[in-house]
Amino acid sequence: MKPCPKCHKEFPEDASFCSSCGYSFNDTLDKAKTTIFPQGTLISNRYKVERELGKGGMGVVFLAQDTKLDIPVAIKILPKILSSSERAMKSLLREAKLSMSLSHPNILRIHNLEEEKDEHFIVMEYVEGKTLEKMIEEKERFTLEEFLPIAEKIAAGLDFAHSKNILHLDIKPPNILIDNAGSVKIADFGIAYQIKDNISRISGKETSGTLCYMSPEQMMGERVSRKSDIYSFGALAYEALSGNPPFHKGHIPEQIRFKSPDPLGNVPEHVNGAILQSLDKIPENRPESASEMVRMMKGKEGEIQLAVPETKPLHPDIPKDKINLGNLMRLRTKQDGDSALSWKNKKKHWKMYIRRDQENE
Repeated sequence: MKPCPKCHKEFPEDASFCSSCGYSFNDTLDKAKTTIFPQGTLISNRYKVERELGKGGMGVVFLAQDTKLDIPVAIKILPKILSSSERAMKSLLREAKLSMSLSHPNILRIHNLEEEKDEHFIVMEYVEGKTLEKMIEEKERFTLEEFLPIAEKIAAGLDFAHSKNILHLDIKPPNILIDNAGSVKIADFGIAYQIKDNISRISGKETSGTLCYMSPEQMMGERVSRKSDIYSFGALAYEALSGNPPFHKGHIPEQIRFKSPDPLGNVPEHVNGAILQSLDKIPENRPESASEMVRMMKGKEGEIQLAVPETKPLHPDIPKDKINLGNLMRLRTKQDGDSALSWKNKKKHWKMYIRRDQENE
């Protein structure tokens, strides 16, 4: 048996995630294979290590002083399993270059991806403050008045990145940094996802994304879009206002695919509507942007928009009274060239959508 580092419950050695809090045990992958630098170590003849900030399966982060620019920086030392793969480093470098192009007050700045001997590391802006995860642990939950200003800043950063066609794909409370003056920054834009995705490919262990905040399409390895980030943002908002993600107990993958989240009990109806719409299983039914979700959470404008929810029909070419699994599968097979067998594998998923459309009539 092994304990969950987050909620301390015991689980079998081969468990991949905690069924109580959703913690992924694979987040500890290769922790022991990441180099630890003592205080005072000079990396690349430039970065003087001051102290460790945190560690996990995705690397170890140190606070260091950039001796050339005389500024504090955060340095993430990547696991050796990545450094040993040329393909992984190429994809990570590609994503780092995209992330370095993002200059926005609500996005943590990445300065560079560097290497020294056989070590690869990311140099980032340092923020003195707390993660949203730590603040939720301390407060248990935010009031709506406390959370909305934070949500607005997260949405501004997300929308800016989406306008540049850059996705985050790992939005969660630990990746939201809030400094002592109240500034909010989204960390690890695209980087965390690339690290996890490449470790999954190399090791054969599933680590991509963080389960409790992953959209159904991302979890199932389907096409992702900005709507996938909006789903994760909705899951983050749900946790901030309730203390827990939408799904955090039992068989989480099954719930993400098929179960509707329980409404929040401590917020107005229009706030519930905005968050639950962002968690819709169908990406097209989610708000068009992160800022739209926040606008819907604020006052009467949200209530007006949600009075008659506008949802995309299951399929525009099938009349509602003719919707059934067989018609849907035949039409999608004809249009997309997929085999009938591949759609049979998604039988439960489509049945859920059919029931939802019929219930909404």
